[in-house]
Amino acid sequence: MEPAALVDERNGPLAHNGLENALRFPQLPQPAAEGSHNVQSEQATPKRSPFLVRRMGSTSVRRTRGGRIMAAMADDDLASAMLLSLESGLLSEREVVRVIDQEVVDRPVAAPWLMNASLAGSKQGLVHALTEFVGRHPMLNEPASVLDAIEAAASRGLGSVEHHVSVALSLYPYTELPSDLMDLSWCLDALATGEQGERPPAGLAEQEHALHALLVAARGRSRWRQVVEQLVAKVAERQHS
Repeated sequence: MEPAALVDERNGPLAHNGLENALRFPQLPQPAAEGSHNVQSEQATPKRSPFLVRRMGSTSVRRTRGGRIMAAMADDDLASAMLLSLESGLLSEREVVRVIDQEVVDRPVAAPWLMNASLAGSKQGLVHALTEFVGRHPMLNEPASVLDAIEAAASRGLGSVEHHVSVALSLYPYTELPSDLMDLSWCLDALATGEQGERPPAGLAEQEHALHALLVAARGRSRWRQVVEQLVAKVAERQHS
């Protein structure tokens, strides 16, 4: 497909959604007034993002507003890191949407998955759009990456103990974890569920202690930690711009 056709395709859903998205993305082709001819859409030509400064092999390198150089992530890695961050409590829905919107603005042509995620309208819709794009990405199929993301959130004081415990227990029966992490997960499970309902659950302080031991052991064990940290850096860059 020719680049111009992609720009026109992007203009379609924006024009359909009217002034709300016209105001949200002023850099994109604007919807034509009713009964008029949208000349801007026909004449639009893709422009390189001012933040994309050079390419090194197949890796894009982007200069942030703060002047730092940051390697651009592959789209499926970026979307998977968003899902993992949402699940772990590392990032909020609003923070993820801000990153998505900035990607739409910065790119010469916004990918369909970005547009779908940006216009989702709810957390459930956002998760659906991201999941539909990434499918079974290795990052989401690696239990250690989930624990590592929870640790990143907990170390920043983000999310509640209850939520972190719930996400950690979602990895049940823990058989895909390394043996030490599996043992610690079963310890947390026993405290949080009361030995699968045989007795009352332990207090929150005991659960937090067991969770902390698990997360300390999991810290840095995922090969995807750097990707998640890069996404967090994108959010921080947006907040200070």
